[in-house]
Formats: sequence, structure tokens, C-alpha cells
Amino acid sequence: MKSVKQTTEVQPKSKGYISYLMNVWVLLPALLLFKVINEYSVNIPYVDDYPSILGFLSRYKNASFRDKIALFWEQTNEHRTVYSKMVYLIYYKLYGDVNFFDLIILNNLHWVAAFVMMVVFIRKMLPARWNIAAFVTAVAMFDINNYENSNAAMFGMVNYAQVFFFLLSLYFYDKENKKFLWLAVLFQAVCIFSSGAGLIISVSLLAFNILRRNKLNVITCLATSIIFGALYFVNYIKPAPQGSSDWGVRIEFFLHELGAHFGYIYGVYFGVLVAIALVLVLPIKKWKTPSEAQPFIAILIFCLASLAATAVLRSGFKMLDSYSSRYFIYPHLIVSIIFIFMLARVEGKKYQWQLTIGFILLMLYTYRENYDYGVAGFERAQYRLQYEEYYWPFPDKDTPRKIAEQACKEDIYCIQNER
Repeated sequence: MKSVKQTTEVQPKSKGYISYLMNVWVLLPALLLFKVINEYSVNIPYVDDYPSILGFLSRYKNASFRDKIALFWEQTNEHRTVYSKMVYLIYYKLYGDVNFFDLIILNNLHWVAAFVMMVVFIRKMLPARWNIAAFVTAVAMFDINNYENSNAAMFGMVNYAQVFFFLLSLYFYDKENKKFLWLAVLFQAVCIFSSGAGLIISVSLLAFNILRRNKLNVITCLATSIIFGALYFVNYIKPAPQGSSDWGVRIEFFLHELGAHFGYIYGVYFGVLVAIALVLVLPIKKWKTPSEAQPFIAILIFCLASLAATAVLRSGFKMLDSYSSRYFIYPHLIVSIIFIFMLARVEGKKYQWQLTIGFILLMLYTYRENYDYGVAGFERAQYRLQYEEYYWPFPDKDTPRKIAEQACKEDIYCIQNER
């Protein structure tokens, strides 16, 4: 296998922004996703949107200055979602109400921005064939079976935005320039206060800087992790455990998630195949990784650790009940990175185009299968939101009603106007 550095040297120089414009076709999967969103998403709160958005804004409107600050710090389940709350408040201050459809569009624009950051890293690693890798990455990232993040204001704002800020922090750490270091720290801190996964992101960023062997960045990243990580747990209330203590159940759950890009029925088997493929294509030789591949190693650490944490924390439920599409962003990213590493590994080989075309066809076939599954998820959500008084799949049915009534009283949002 040629090193990534050697491969880069024989490739033509990039053509800058013109090259990006000429390859805008790689965004076709994103356009298809927005088409589905426009067709099925509605201006009605979805599950956690009630307490996290309407409840937060109602309480904020009537709180004292001190209590307003405390509301940003208040937990959302096991998470601190400071960034999301800031977005909701800014939107409300600008427009005087809340529109969940607009927030959904904003969520997905975060995901488009995350894709653009992935393309920046891809282009450094595969300057000649970056557009092929970018297209496959788009097919994975904008897969319609990730419908919960794409169709719910709270889920998408937490998960999509956090990945975007992670990639921004990674980008500025990658520059290894002191004048950009404060931006890397800023976006790392935003990640920590976006959700609990921000702590996993800090570990991933630290691993990246260790691979880079940049002492200043390692010390800075570690200090940021310790300081903001400690603040995260100030007055933290540990949620009730929801994971299984059986490691067999945890491993099965992890493998189901790992193989989720290729469907649920044979998820465990696909999870094993994805793990094997990942081992085969990792660009590690004599315990060294090319610098252009190191950002993707950090992303892999984040994705795998997030799946492992989900398996530990959520595996106590029945598989179908906890097999949520909002977790699919991780296997989607992992599959795209496998393809990126494969392209680098087979560069110059006689069979490179056979493998490349075969992988693309597999991804397109999977996308087509997942499209129907995802659209069904959008349709199901649309029906529940429009025809159930308050979509709230928990025993306490009074909670969303009380929150919705208070929000309407405060002129924040009236669900009756959307029926």
C-alpha cells in the first residue's frame, strides 16, 4: 500500500473553489433528504421537543435573571444542551414564536455543514479522487433511515450540531498553528456543552493531538477537557441506569448498531463484517498513521466510543424499542470512512476500480433500500403528530398537554393552530 503522502505527491494540484463548484453534484443525496423533509415534516413538537424547547422557553420567559442562567445549565435527561437552548432562544427573540419546521431545516443545515467539513478532510487525503469519496460519504450521511435526527427539532439540534462542532475543532487542531488554537478550544467547549457525547469528543480530540505529537495542542486539549468536563458535572444528577448488565446483550446491541447502515434484520452479521472491513483498511503501518488519515482516526474513535456508550446505557430495553434511528449517524460515518481508507489503500492497484465500483454499487443499493425504510419513518411521524393530540410515547400523558397549554398562553407556540 502506498502511503497517503506518496499518493498525494503524484496527484495534480487542487483547483480550489472552482473544483468544488464543478463537483456540486456530490450533494444530490442532501437534496433528496431536503425533498423528503419538505414533504413530511410539520410544525408540531416531537416527543422531547415539549420539555426541551417549549418548556424551556416558557420557563425562561418568566424567570429571574439568575434563574435564566440556571435554565441553560439545567440537564436535559443526562445531557447539558447549552448550545441548543441558545439556538431556540435566539430564534424566539428574532421571530417572536417557535416554528418547528424552521428548526428542523436549521438542524439539517448543521449536518450539511458537517458534510462540508468531511469533504475538507477527504480532499487532503484523496486529492485526485476526493469527489468519489465525497459522494459516497454523502450517500451515507444523508441516508433517509436517519429520519429521527432529520425530522425532530431537538434530536437533530443536539446530534447534528455536535458532530459539526467536533469537526470544526478537529480542523483547527489539525492546522497546528497557535493563532487558530483558541478556535479549536472554543469549539471543543461548545461540544462538551452540547450533550454528554461532548466528553467522548474531547477524548477523540486528545487522541488526535497525541497522534500529531504536538505537545502544546495535547496540553491545551487535555486542559480544556478537564476544566470544561469538570464544569459539566457540577450539580449533575445521574439518571437511572437503562443498560443491561449482561455483556452478551451489550455486545449484541453494539454490533446491531455498528451494522445499522445495512439494515436491522441481519444487523449483527453486518456489524461483524463492518468491524472486519475496518481492521483491513486501517492505514496503520508499524504503529504509525499518515497525517492525512489522522482526522478520520479521531472520528472513528468518536463513533465507536459513542456506539459503545449507547450499548452500555441503552441495552436494557428491548432491541426494537431502543434501536433508534438517531444513533445511525455513527455507523453512517464509519462506513464512509471505510470507503475513504479503502480508496487510499487500493490506489494504483490493478483491481482498484473493480473494488471502487463494487463498493459504490453496494452503497447505492443500500441507500435505495433504506430510502423506503426512512420515508416510512417520516410518514409514521407525520401521522402521529397530526392525528394524536400530543405525540408522547410515555405513561405521563399530562406532561406534553401542560407544556403545550403554557406555551400557547405565553404566545410562544399554539399547537391548535397547526391541526
